[in-house]
Amino acid sequence: MNNYILLGLGTTGKATASWCHRKGFSAYIVDDAKEAAVAFVEKEKLFLPVMTSVEFCSCIDKLPLKNSIAVTSPGFPYQNSAFKKVEELKIPIVSEVELALRLVKNIPPLIAVTGTNGKTTVVELITHIINASGKKAKAIGNIGTPLIEAFTEESFPDWFVVELSSFQLALTFSRRFSIGCWLNISPNHLDWHSSMEEYVDAKVKLYSLTLQDGFFFMHDTIQYALPGVGARVIRYGEQEKSSLHIVQGKIAFDKEEGILPKELLCAPEHDRDNFLAAYGVARTLGIASKTIHDAYASFKKPSHRIEFVQKIRNITYIDDSKSSNVASTEAAISSCDAPIVLIAGGVHKGSPYSSWGSFSDKVKAIVAIGQAKEKIAHDVGDKIPVTFAPSLEEAVKIASKLNPSGTVLLSPGCSSFDMFHDYKDRGRQFKEIVRSLNSSV
Repeated sequence: MNNYILLGLGTTGKATASWCHRKGFSAYIVDDAKEAAVAFVEKEKLFLPVMTSVEFCSCIDKLPLKNSIAVTSPGFPYQNSAFKKVEELKIPIVSEVELALRLVKNIPPLIAVTGTNGKTTVVELITHIINASGKKAKAIGNIGTPLIEAFTEESFPDWFVVELSSFQLALTFSRRFSIGCWLNISPNHLDWHSSMEEYVDAKVKLYSLTLQDGFFFMHDTIQYALPGVGARVIRYGEQEKSSLHIVQGKIAFDKEEGILPKELLCAPEHDRDNFLAAYGVARTLGIASKTIHDAYASFKKPSHRIEFVQKIRNITYIDDSKSSNVASTEAAISSCDAPIVLIAGGVHKGSPYSSWGSFSDKVKAIVAIGQAKEKIAHDVGDKIPVTFAPSLEEAVKIASKLNPSGTVLLSPGCSSFDMFHDYKDRGRQFKEIVRSLNSSV
């Protein structure tokens, strides 16, 4: 019987802990937010020991760790002393995704989607299209439901559509995906990965995890080499040499012609790219072009991604709280009407913000919040005026005064965990603040 070391009690850690309890397996939970972890264990009656990383390292020599496997939650710092100690003892470290793939064999085919930006949108769009075609699909993985939870449910859909982060890919090893899709790449998570090269390696790895008789969609701007022999690679994007692209308002895919939704003709490039990725995946599943087109008409984008909140007097408020990296914020700026006051900041993830300076013609000011505010001011303050705010509420008030006729855009470009529970909490609070402004007008 394996002993499990659960590094971090985030969403996947909780699902894995519950699975260990149901199976009667020995498990140790390591989480420095010990009070919250203990509260969860007691509430769920899991009867599993909880330790901080310091406590774990101090007693690890006394624990029965023969045949142990460590399962890490996405984003659990590899610099953490417990992570380093497990590595030092040569205990295998895997993602919750890998654990589920190893343990559960009889599952439906899997579609995997990764990329720096757009993962959630594409996963939800693929799922929506499959369901609209009469088949059943469920979105799982980084989008919300851990694999270890989805794979133990009583009934399965026809397809699972899996969102995978670089954290998950880095520690996943089983080749189980029928279709892989790599959307894009730009610097991100450099506070966790030791370098951009390591981050890229994690994304490239999806090709090695895709079945050799499967399909691998890869945006035409991605120029990294893929390892070895594997699935059929299908390039897509704006270039006509790509197998899947848009030409004269229609979709060209190999030798066939598809229907492009008219609302995408003048849409931002990232919206067209996301649709093309979902379109290509759906066509390989045999879903008709018209069905895909009709499904898109009823598709709603995920909340907190360039989402209109309200227009108060002459100010349009946009919630892009899901933006947690520099490139994602750039896409949001490109999508919004000028003049813009940008609310940005949070936990710095290692990438510079200097590229935002190229939007000085659209962004008249930045209101910076959170741990990264001084870094933002340092990187872009010579091109765009930067003002600090102690809270999101104050940031909204300052931004509204700075831009009485234009767009106030919350697009942080950073993680949320310094001030909020997650990006959803950040977005919800933004909407509540904006609505309170409306009630006071």
